[in-house]
Amino acid sequence: MSEPHRTTSDEQIRARVVQSLQRHAVIESPPHLRIVVREGVVRLEGSVSFPAEKAMIEEVVRLTEGVAAVENALRIIRVA
Repeated sequence: MSEPHRTTSDEQIRARVVQSLQRHAVIESPPHLRIVVREGVVRLEGSVSFPAEKAMIEEVVRLTEGVAAVENALRIIRVA
C-alpha cells in the first residue's frame, strides 16, 4: 500500500505559517523563532517574552491551512 499523496509540501506549509504569523501581527519577522515542518507537523523553537505570546503563536500556527499538528517547544524568557 502506498503513502497517501500530500498536496501541500512542508515548504509550502512553512511559508503559510510565516505569512499567518505576519498577518496576525504576532511577529514582524521571526528572528527568535525557528519553524520546522516535517510531514505537516510544525515544530516551533526559540524564545518569547510572555506566556500569552507563546499561546498566541501556537494558535495562529494551528489554524494555518495544511498544518497537521503543532509541537510548541518555545521557551519563555522574561526580559528584565
